[in-house]
Amino acid sequence: MKKIYTFGDSWVWGVGVGFSKDMTKNQYGKVAWDESYLDKSFRKLLSQGYGAENKNFSSPGSSNQRQIRLASDFFIKHSKFFTKNKDRWSDDVVVLWGLTSVYRTELFDVESESYFNQFIPGNKSDLGGDFGEIYGTKYFNETVETERLYYQVELFNSLFRELGIMNYWFNVFNEHRFPKVPENMLFGGQSLLSLLIDTDVNDDSYHKSDWNDTDWKIKKAKDMGLVNPHSGHPTQAGHYKIFECLRSELGGHLG
Repeated sequence: MKKIYTFGDSWVWGVGVGFSKDMTKNQYGKVAWDESYLDKSFRKLLSQGYGAENKNFSSPGSSNQRQIRLASDFFIKHSKFFTKNKDRWSDDVVVLWGLTSVYRTELFDVESESYFNQFIPGNKSDLGGDFGEIYGTKYFNETVETERLYYQVELFNSLFRELGIMNYWFNVFNEHRFPKVPENMLFGGQSLLSLLIDTDVNDDSYHKSDWNDTDWKIKKAKDMGLVNPHSGHPTQAGHYKIFECLRSELGGHLG
């Protein structure tokens, strides 16, 4: 059976797909993370359309760093890649990976001994004291982080080729300004957000991806009923449109 492995953030996971018209913010909050609605998410629709099993690594609020860590653990740490008798993966495995905002990172908390995502610059309380603000202003640069992400993408492309895995990337909110657009970047790098509102305009704004983000693309998507008015996540109509775009773009590659 074909397997589609999905990586990404809340859009890929399906946050808010349970939204229905005229829901209040409080009503929406009760269904925003309800997994019973996930069959309407684009990753599930795509998997169902191809008769494939969906193994999902995406998660709400995830950073690119978290997805890279999870992929590293799964494809390297827990695979046969470094064994003498390594096997190439089945041709029935396809990886679809959504790249999210670089204004997020993942850090390890030594007290809880667990990882957590940090929005940048984020609330001071996220990291305690003024660390969050200091990190975002003194140790973060959008151009540097975008270039770093590009080389991580190409590194995984090399790994997947070695393992015999078919993989594709897509931008979720932003048309990342990479040094070069990878050949396996879907839609030529156009983001899902731009696809939703049928625009190929790429301005200098960067959608940082939080519930209070009010850039013009999100506003237009809200007006079109393709993302919900409370958190800006795709509605069922939005997920279906993304599914149709992916199915058209991938064509027979998943057949």
